[in-house]
Amino acid sequence: MSILSPLTAVISAIVPMTWGLVTGERLGAIAYPALGLALIAVVLVGFVPEKGAVRPSLRGLLMATGSGALIGAFYILIDQTPDDSGLVPLVANRVVNATLMITVIVVLAVIAGRRHVTARDAPLAILEGTHGAPHALGGATPAAVRPGTTLLRASAAALRGGWRAGFWLAVGCGVLDAAANAIVLIGLRLGDLTVVSVLTALYPAGTILLAAVVLRERIARLQWVGLVLALAASAMLSLA
Repeated sequence: MSILSPLTAVISAIVPMTWGLVTGERLGAIAYPALGLALIAVVLVGFVPEKGAVRPSLRGLLMATGSGALIGAFYILIDQTPDDSGLVPLVANRVVNATLMITVIVVLAVIAGRRHVTARDAPLAILEGTHGAPHALGGATPAAVRPGTTLLRASAAALRGGWRAGFWLAVGCGVLDAAANAIVLIGLRLGDLTVVSVLTALYPAGTILLAAVVLRERIARLQWVGLVLALAASAMLSLA
């Protein structure tokens, strides 16, 4: 993750930045070194030192590169939408996302349900063969398995509580994600794709600062350097 995460962020910035420059976007002289600083900041901010980290595989590198390229392509496509389309591009994006996610969830639920049925029937078959009591068909439950019932009920109650908390956290994440995408869309309408894409790739900076304040996590030295470069690049781009 210490290598693949910043790689994805850098690629997601380079793809739309290159597209913007190739298609004719012109920036001030100070903007170009600022873009270079911003890309360096993306790498440093997203880099998380890990003890015993292993070199990523070729497959991992390709997947990280592909992920960053697709994110960059998303910015390019959103930037191509007409200015008078309002929030329609984001709504269409969410509809497609929801459709794909629901499909995946349904497929995984069906697979998990089949595995659960298989796992449930196997112990019953063993108990029937051991005790000779067809309790699965309405007979008495063996005493050996009764104590586990209380544990299962407690686990089910804890699971319901976890699902409830997870649901509201997911709702909050969805609201924040929608707001972030709306702000990006507004930025693309008002500014240049090159600048917006690079600044958007600096999102790990906000995550790191929040983690330091809320979770009391320690910020590594390289990440501090990245934060300083990110602030400098942002200031230079605002002047450009």
